[in-house]
Amino acid sequence: MYARVLRKVSTGGANLSAAAVMRSGHIDSGTLGGTALLHGWMGLGKTVQAIAVAYAFRQEWPLLVVVPSSLKYPWIEELERWIPELQPGDINLVENKSHTMGISSSKVTVLGYGLLTTDARPLVESLSRQRFAVVVVDESHYLKSRNAARH
Repeated sequence: MYARVLRKVSTGGANLSAAAVMRSGHIDSGTLGGTALLHGWMGLGKTVQAIAVAYAFRQEWPLLVVVPSSLKYPWIEELERWIPELQPGDINLVENKSHTMGISSSKVTVLGYGLLTTDARPLVESLSRQRFAVVVVDESHYLKSRNAARH
């Protein structure tokens, strides 16, 4: 469904240049159809790498960032730190399942996994309509099957 998906798992190296990140060996892609997986040891800069790669594809934005709920605000802070051209209104934080207003107009949408449940149909439909071409999925092991309570 998505053209580019960048999943980040809890283990990275620290290069800000997207080209350097891609050459560093910390991104596995290949035959994944536009999907990349960042990996490495915890605390070595995978968030910054993910931001750098997402920024390299900014012409394809809007960007969707799906994170554990405890990381929503740290991700917003890092996005603002590393992409200073983002204005306050460019980042939309989805706080609850009915908070769909800013999804269609923001450059970046950040939401926690806990909102992607089977009873969140309006939110999931709004996200699907937006057709995000660049998606960062932090701690991708949180993803579950379609039949689980959380998507």
